[in-house]
Amino acid sequence: MATISASPESVAGSLRGTVTLPASRPSWYRPRPERAAGAGATVSPDEADTRTAKRLLAAGIVVFMLALGLSGLMASAGSHIAAVLPAHASTAAAAESAAMPAWTVSAGDTLWSIARATDPEADPRVTVGRLREVNGLSDEHVLQVGEVLQVPSR
Repeated sequence: MATISASPESVAGSLRGTVTLPASRPSWYRPRPERAAGAGATVSPDEADTRTAKRLLAAGIVVFMLALGLSGLMASAGSHIAAVLPAHASTAAAAESAAMPAWTVSAGDTLWSIARATDPEADPRVTVGRLREVNGLSDEHVLQVGEVLQVPSR
């Protein structure tokens, strides 16, 4: 334990004290080296290890947060691509067939209007059914602008 004592020659308004340490110091006590002002400052090995550990921890947290954000972006982009691909991938592959002409959906197109435009003399209900069957479209499918459909022959 440290003790503070005042000298009898203390000047009025100030107290000059001295610190005396016990002769035996605890095992955990290590005096800090004197620090020089400027670039050549000395740092104890324990302090350097602590600073390094703190820097590594901070860098690890930053890398973790970046990886977490990047994985979120990748998952978001992947789910968006997966939602778009089935409609376009199957129809794009189907449009490659030379046996059936292709129809690129534009704004305002419906299966009914496509059926009437491609086979004006046939019953549009039958042509719409064939369009759904050939292109693998469900009853809930909504046409997208730019989607390519195969047009069944008569």
